Amino acid sequence: MELLGLLLTIAIGGLIIWLAFRIEPHWVSKDGRRFICRAQLIDDRGNVHGRWNEYRFRVTPDGLVAGARRSMFSHGGGDGWAVVARSEDAPPRKAVYLLQDPVESRNMIAIRLPRTSRAVDVLDDLLNS
Repeated sequence: MELLGLLLTIAIGGLIIWLAFRIEPHWVSKDGRRFICRAQLIDDRGNVHGRWNEYRFRVTPDGLVAGARRSMFSHGGGDGWAVVARSEDAPPRKAVYLLQDPVESRNMIAIRLPRTSRAVDVLDDLLNS
């Protein structure tokens, strides 16, 4: 009986850890101009650098998306990125956008957020303008 309880405890712990890694962080302001989502840096050849990390973004008045990796130690505004494309083959219930550094065009970043997010409308407007 003790062995069965131990195995059940381990199975529940494993399920909780698996669920914790499946949940993606996302927050968006009411106007959709500030949001937190996952992002991944990409070079000009399409090679990814690192894994998907949590980033904090805000849309600036000049139409750029300023973002910085979210951590306990960084509170800066980050670089400004221009929205250049939206992925047609994004994962289910997700929207993936490609942002490019307007100054150094070989630096890009992909951002992934829920398709129902208020930020999707804002990013679509930036893409179309």
